[in-house]
Amino acid sequence: MISPEDVAAWLMASHTEEQKGVKDYDKLLERIKGAPEYSHIRSVLKKIIRDEKRHVKMLGSLYSER
Repeated sequence: MISPEDVAAWLMASHTEEQKGVKDYDKLLERIKGAPEYSHIRSVLKKIIRDEKRHVKMLGSLYSER
């Protein structure tokens, strides 16, 4: 089973040839479609996206308070 940490590491390691060209989550999901871990990775990516949106909102509110 692939852990969320594995997915994050995969996303961050975009310098390798195998991962070159993966610019967003949709492209990543398209490339791994049919893999046994697809649904797990998809749920992890949704959580990452949700967390990113929340963090952007938090940073925006902190910035606007200054």
